[in-house]
Amino acid sequence: MKKRLTVILIIVVVLSFSSVLFAEDFRNVNWGMTREEVKNREVGQLIKEDNNFVLYMLELNGYDFALIYIFYDNKLITARYGLMETFINNQKHIRVKDDFLELLKDKYGEIANPSITMLWSNDAYKGKPSKYGTAVSLGYLTYIYRWETDDMKIYLSLYNGEYGNSLMIEYNSKAHKEEIEKLKEFKQNKVKNDL
Repeated sequence: MKKRLTVILIIVVVLSFSSVLFAEDFRNVNWGMTREEVKNREVGQLIKEDNNFVLYMLELNGYDFALIYIFYDNKLITARYGLMETFINNQKHIRVKDDFLELLKDKYGEIANPSITMLWSNDAYKGKPSKYGTAVSLGYLTYIYRWETDDMKIYLSLYNGEYGNSLMIEYNSKAHKEEIEKLKEFKQNKVKNDL
């Protein structure tokens, strides 16, 4: 009986360790995976790819999203969801943001810095929650929420983008912080060169 209990205990420990060892960082992928490894695991509809990214379309919580995996030296370093739907009523963006805010809080806990979640560039609608969707659409208000885990930073943002209100959920690998910075620098230099 004692021998059987020891064997069961060893099996439980090994299974617990292996679930931690093989746990996914984001969806069903891990930071540092190659483009091919990510493509083999992702179930969304592949839309486009090149050396630095793979783009999918999928449904998330009843909404259409683009999902982009971004690579540096063929290593996965970041991933982003972008809401593809537009709404006539700008307040709908606030409700969708609030829905995802609650889902992210349930998964990752409270936000890292609650004092900087609402950034105002114009106070015209400040203090008027029923107009916050309009404030976002005019570029007066940006929402940014941040969480941190041991291996990644997560951001939820709602802002006025190039084509109207944009809701984005971004996941950045902490282990690849240097590569993320290099990629940002590369993009900035490319823009400077194009000017």
